[in-house]
Amino acid sequence: MDFFVWGFLKNKVYETLPENAEALKNRIQNACAEISPLILQRVRENFMRRVALCLEENGGHIEHLL
Repeated sequence: MDFFVWGFLKNKVYETLPENAEALKNRIQNACAEISPLILQRVRENFMRRVALCLEENGGHIEHLL
């Protein structure tokens, strides 16, 4: 989930360069507000699916299963 949040925020915040620190702060707040409960639910479901695959593979590689 952490990777999703940082990637999502980076894409939203830096679509164009912020002009100053205040603009950066506003963009971060606005981007955070765009993360809906539905998005978080989907991220959680995807994470749980990956955890289950990892357990099935005894901690081995799962990239080929995704």
